[in-house]
Amino acid sequence: MAASTSDLRSEAPSPTLHALLLPLSGFHLVLPQPMIAEIVPRPDDIASISGAPDWLAGVFRWRDERVPLISFEAMCGASSEGAKRSRHIAILHTLGDQGDLVYYALELKAIPHPVLLNPTSLSTDNDQDRDHDVIAIETSIAGQRAVIPALDKIEQRVREHLTVHTNDG
Repeated sequence: MAASTSDLRSEAPSPTLHALLLPLSGFHLVLPQPMIAEIVPRPDDIASISGAPDWLAGVFRWRDERVPLISFEAMCGASSEGAKRSRHIAILHTLGDQGDLVYYALELKAIPHPVLLNPTSLSTDNDQDRDHDVIAIETSIAGQRAVIPALDKIEQRVREHLTVHTNDG
């Protein structure tokens, strides 16, 4: 028996995105899985950068690359003390080939977990004032506060500070 036309649903499937929720202090960052190169234990050999802002914890070597380690919370003006106790970091690919910066790392509070996102899994408050240019969107995912970062702004700041502090000394 053939199904009638009214029984067939012509709705297009909702677009989905495989993402990771990266736990920070009081909220999560939401990033597409392909942005994450690797989640690793926090290295012991992080070289500090004299005169760098609080959010730039230092640099370390990973896969023969010099990788800057940043605290997203400190970049937004919060204390970076909690980040220094982080046990894991997320190493991210940069958005494009723009010079020497290939990867950068974010300090985490715990191991990230995967999430499948679709338009109905995000709730946003369009009236929110975003005090920080490194935050693209503030949202809620399954009742948890989440932030979609402005990766281009983060990378721009990292590049600027690495250039300044590398040329200074």
